[in-house]
Amino acid sequence: MTRLVERLATITSDPPSQQRGITVSSISVRADGNQLRKLAQRLRDGQLEIPADAARALAQATGGHVGGAIVLIP
Repeated sequence: MTRLVERLATITSDPPSQQRGITVSSISVRADGNQLRKLAQRLRDGQLEIPADAARALAQATGGHVGGAIVLIP
């Protein structure tokens, strides 16, 4: 049987408290153009997959909500 591990990683300065057995971690990020370029190349080459629940035109990005990532199309 697979055990479900529930985690929340956030970049907010005030993360929520741990509740219902969910582990909360605060992380920090910094801009790194070289790393972003390498990730974009891996995505282009099919070596990296980003699961998305929906794709929307940029003009329609303000309406509704889905349960996960949204791809915005210019």
